[in-house]
Amino acid sequence: MTIDKRPLSRLALLPVASLFLGLAGCAASPTVVQPGSSASVSFTCLTPDKAVAVSTAKATDLAGEAKLSPLYLARPTSEPVTLEAGTGQAPVIGKKRPMEEEVLQQLRSRVIGLRSGETAGFKLTGQRNPDPKPAEDLLTMSLLRNRPKEMRLSVDTFSNKTGRTAKAGEPFNIDPAFPGTIESIENGEVIIRFKAAVGEKLPLFFGTGTIVDAGDHYEVPIVAKEGTVVRNGPLVGRIIKVDNKLATIDFSDPFGGETLDCSVTVNSVLPPKPAPVELPVAQTATDASKMEAMKMQLDKALAAATNSVDKVASIDLNAPLVAEGDLAYVKYTATTTDGEVFLTTEKDIAENAVIKKTAWFQIPQRYEAEAVTVGGKALLPVVGEALTGMKSGTKKRITVTAEQAFGNPVPEKIHQFAVSRTFPRTVSFSAEEFVKMTGVIPTVGKEVQLVPYFPAKVTSVMEREVKAEFQVVDGAEFDDTIGKTVVKVSDDKITTRLHPVIGAPFQIKDTVGRITGSDHKNFTVDLNHPLAGKSFVVDLELVSLTKAADLPKNAIVWQEDHDAGLALAKKEGKPTVLVLHAEWCGFCKKLFTESIPDPRIRALADRFTWVKVNSDKQTEYKQRYGQNSYPLTILFHADGTVAGTLDGYKEPAALRAALLELL
Repeated sequence: MTIDKRPLSRLALLPVASLFLGLAGCAASPTVVQPGSSASVSFTCLTPDKAVAVSTAKATDLAGEAKLSPLYLARPTSEPVTLEAGTGQAPVIGKKRPMEEEVLQQLRSRVIGLRSGETAGFKLTGQRNPDPKPAEDLLTMSLLRNRPKEMRLSVDTFSNKTGRTAKAGEPFNIDPAFPGTIESIENGEVIIRFKAAVGEKLPLFFGTGTIVDAGDHYEVPIVAKEGTVVRNGPLVGRIIKVDNKLATIDFSDPFGGETLDCSVTVNSVLPPKPAPVELPVAQTATDASKMEAMKMQLDKALAAATNSVDKVASIDLNAPLVAEGDLAYVKYTATTTDGEVFLTTEKDIAENAVIKKTAWFQIPQRYEAEAVTVGGKALLPVVGEALTGMKSGTKKRITVTAEQAFGNPVPEKIHQFAVSRTFPRTVSFSAEEFVKMTGVIPTVGKEVQLVPYFPAKVTSVMEREVKAEFQVVDGAEFDDTIGKTVVKVSDDKITTRLHPVIGAPFQIKDTVGRITGSDHKNFTVDLNHPLAGKSFVVDLELVSLTKAADLPKNAIVWQEDHDAGLALAKKEGKPTVLVLHAEWCGFCKKLFTESIPDPRIRALADRFTWVKVNSDKQTEYKQRYGQNSYPLTILFHADGTVAGTLDGYKEPAALRAALLELL
């Protein structure tokens, strides 16, 4: 036996040195696509009627060979694409996969075994969701659109929206088919008139509309055909239902149910990426220095081998990759395509007056990284999916399309309300109705709040009737975030008139929209998200990571005795989460099965005492806490005092934010 007498540390470094030599000596390029190798490919895919659906070639080059399908979307460049062969499921950003992304995903496995310069044909079918969900896969579009002939904006709102001062005669366009012109500026309002070519045909992604003059506004009735395959941005779907008012489009199949006939050419093949190398433990301080230097050289070598210096050189080889189910802590700044910030976790950005913000930007309540379940929902759409494969300390920029984020504007979410409201000065109720509305026993002289801004005084209480008179003077004015309300009082009537602030938030039930216009008779509230129909950019940084395996594995231990649970919390010095629920309540079940087991909540579980009570059966607790709906969550400080309540179901992000306020 021959014994190598070289120091142990030098023996430990041999595999690393061998890797460097191997990389330096790779002169011949492979000719066959292998799993893990990168292949430069060109392709063209045709629909069953021989029209081009997707291609790496220029549209001008394709025109002479084949017609372009309505599904065809020109790529930003006509360069070949590089695929990493056999990499399995690619990360999917958003709820639905774009057609081009699905084609690339399927070709990753199909090109294995092809040689450089070889061309092959493949038939591709979409990986359809077998159980389309209305909220995720189905889009319902109105077959009638309305457009105003007149719009009024305050001077300040106009300036904020356009970045310029309003001048009569200048154009103001929202929809190219309905060009607008500033008619005049009167009493602090910019009056805009819109004109359209009546009878003009408007090609929409799901049908054809015709402009109709409807008197005080324009209407666009749309003709859609059931069974038609359509494209909406990067997504492809099929119209599955058309009735008198709506068209329903199914986006659950990325090819819209079509089979694509693809011709693929492999232009060149790159070698597989080197496998990760585990560095040995250093034996001495000197060896540790050598190991650090070697690690730096290894990073450079790996970067050179993959042509990705900026992606590889700074990554910690020992850092785990993000995987679905992990709990990630993310910092981010989101901007519109115009460069306006609308959401950020960074104080320096949020409070910097020089950095332009959207009109609806709000200063965050807390400046901290957001906890995000990888692969799940985050405050911003697609962030949870985009984290897959990242490492702690790395940054990423993603562009989010309207389809991936907030979808297209839905006409049904636009509402109109009268600016004036008239009601009697004296009103009457049954005693039961009065108590239900006010929560108090009626007594003569008692003042109660029946409408916003001003009270009503009880004037008489009889066996079956309670009368109250509103207490307000003629000409009174009340300022609110939505505008100024002016009151006119006559002998027996009260009329309120709202002068709405364009752009102000306006809540309808549980949804907050924006006041978008007023014609002095009605004002319009749009409940669509301000970014509906628009794309945006997110710069995100993965700050830290808790692997799913390291999260608390035990389910939350619930205390089901109210008094015993609160006593335990006080003894342990922990804040308390008390949930009042009912067995028949669907949102209660959703809270218990979706929100509370979420990794973002499980990570905080042992810092709280958890109590749940069926207040539908133990009605004394429903009365004690003034419960009007299910579920009701009551949060207690560690000293047992009530910190606040949460009405209804709360998603994990909102629930976590409320819990953090107690810590």
